Amino acid sequence: MQQTLYISFFGAITGFLYASIFNNGLFIPNNPGELGWLFLYSFYLTFLCTYLLQRAIGKIGPRKTAMLSTLEPVVSIFVGLIFLSESMTFIQGIAVILIIGSGLLLTFTI
Repeated sequence: MQQTLYISFFGAITGFLYASIFNNGLFIPNNPGELGWLFLYSFYLTFLCTYLLQRAIGKIGPRKTAMLSTLEPVVSIFVGLIFLSESMTFIQGIAVILIIGSGLLLTFTI
């Protein structure tokens, strides 16, 4: 967990520097409600997801966890299609097929 803390810390510093240099400063909301949602969102993405990933590795092993994590882009695309009414391009369809194929290939060769 200490390594995760360092990775998150240096990622935050890098993101802050990038936003400060290339985006003419960092936008910090003035509304306390927006700031609360921002902290909740960052907590979810940083700590909760990392914690759940570590728990999955402990319960089902690193191989199965890695195989399941390859499906993340596919799930993101389908969530966008279903809930956000996004459109899917031909290239994205090919990418979905390649990702699913590589996941199946990993599943049956390991």
